[in-house]
Amino acid sequence: MITIKPKNISIRKTTALYFYNYFSIGVDAKVAFDFHQTRQTSSLYMSNRLYNKLLYTFFGTRQAVISDCNGLQNQLELYLDGNKISNIPDIESIVIVNIPSWAAGVKLWKCNENSDLLSSQHIDDGKLETVGIYSSFHIAQLQIGLSEPYYIGQASEIKVK
Repeated sequence: MITIKPKNISIRKTTALYFYNYFSIGVDAKVAFDFHQTRQTSSLYMSNRLYNKLLYTFFGTRQAVISDCNGLQNQLELYLDGNKISNIPDIESIVIVNIPSWAAGVKLWKCNENSDLLSSQHIDDGKLETVGIYSSFHIAQLQIGLSEPYYIGQASEIKVK
């Protein structure tokens, strides 16, 4: 079980980890992990920014085809301020953010600025914003402004089992 609060993460109450930007479980974390493993093999792979972007594109495209994280909502339990969230659609990633920007500048919480249902996001309000991502293809749509994330909610404490 992971308990996430705006300035710390505790895993099984024995280890505390700190994060200040965002925390992700799913397809975007898998793509970043695959990129990191490739980076560990040779510095040749990190020779320039264009090549790095191509690698990220390759790993993202591979996840669009393979879908290692398909059905993520069935593999975990999510609690926002103690309330179990049970109506999550078919997603491949859950992203918990404490800053307005994610994935090279995507403003996840402000994708739908016209919505009256969403509370505004503030870095210092003691709350974390939680969204779902449908696929790596959905991430690409978010980056160019063609889609919105699935809004799960805001909370002061988030538990993931």
